Amino acid sequence: MIKKTIYILSFIFLLMTVSCSKKNNNVTSPILEETKYTVKGIDSKYNAVWKFFNSDYKGAKAVDVYISDGSINNLVVSNKSENVNFSKDSIYSCEKEESNIYYQRYFGYIISDGKWVGEIHFPIYDETVGYVYIKNRTTSDIICGIIDKAPGEKKGIDAHFYGTRVNTDKNGLKRTLDINKDFVTYSENDKVKVKIPSVFFEGSWGSIGQIDEYTIFQGLLYDGIWIKSHHNNDSILPNLYFLYADYNRKLDIKLRYDNVPISAKYIEKETIISPDNIQYSKD
Repeated sequence: MIKKTIYILSFIFLLMTVSCSKKNNNVTSPILEETKYTVKGIDSKYNAVWKFFNSDYKGAKAVDVYISDGSINNLVVSNKSENVNFSKDSIYSCEKEESNIYYQRYFGYIISDGKWVGEIHFPIYDETVGYVYIKNRTTSDIICGIIDKAPGEKKGIDAHFYGTRVNTDKNGLKRTLDINKDFVTYSENDKVKVKIPSVFFEGSWGSIGQIDEYTIFQGLLYDGIWIKSHHNNDSILPNLYFLYADYNRKLDIKLRYDNVPISAKYIEKETIISPDNIQYSKD
């Protein structure tokens, strides 16, 4: 009877050992989730020297970025001088071309190398301007800006728009718009919300024979910003209207445990930060 009991206990112990072993194997050898991002590298049709305009204090001066052999080299971290390269193996896209169309008019690639994750987009129509947004997963560093294959002369904003203008609402919120030859800066209660290199803007001629509004026509970066110096074709200078809408131009990227992307979706979201009916008065 004692021997029989020992045999039974030994058998139960063996079953428990096998069961635990299977569980441990599941942890150390996870099943790979399927991904449609199976193509690596940037297509050779984009091979060229592109001009990269960073969205930082150096953004007025372009940096040469090189695309070749599926890789992109010489991107610069915003507000730093550090250069970053991404090899072919860290750049992903889908085999079906239509699966790589983002924001309706851009061909996009997902960047993921374990340290950095983000997106690079190239125009598919008549535009020459693309978009870069790549974030460091462990720090606050970002690489953000526009890439332009054939940039013309960028004049920036005309001098009659220069100056500091303020609007304070009934709740005491102080909005400040500062424009100079280098930057357009928008602040709330003296805290900077956005600072954009002036060269990003393009002007439109009004009926009075001079430029009366500016916006960013090409690319995705800051495409919800508009500066206007007229109302119903009548000039309001030295005052200005300033629209600032954030369209959340960042993909929601999901990665597999081995850093391979498994999904990248644009979640549409519009946030009006400065409505277009607010008039900013010059100090």
